[in-house]
Amino acid sequence: MSAHNQLDANSYLATFAPEYHTSNRAGTVENFEQIRKRVVRLYSGKRTYNYQFQASVQGVKLTGDQALAVVKEHSDTSRRYPKTGASYKTTLDEVAETLWKKQSNGWVETNYKVLSFRNVLEE
Repeated sequence: MSAHNQLDANSYLATFAPEYHTSNRAGTVENFEQIRKRVVRLYSGKRTYNYQFQASVQGVKLTGDQALAVVKEHSDTSRRYPKTGASYKTTLDEVAETLWKKQSNGWVETNYKVLSFRNVLEE
């Protein structure tokens, strides 16, 4: 969580397994390499906005070396339109099912499936 909030791409990406993939409710799937490219691009620029992120585990089912967790995430982002300077805020609330696998270097996430999603734009 702190690596994500501090835009530390390497530490954040270290929590994902090489076989990691995610799917949204529309069925779009992204693999680790696609996620890595997006994270590196997003984390490399100067932050010109205010971003707050929180996540909480709603439940965990442990089976051998795997854990299935339901996670609730919330983020608030405040930005300004470049041309007008007018400010706006986006709020994201998401519930996801995440699959984790225990490896020699600790637990890594292997799958992320969105169960519910709500994104609100306030201008």
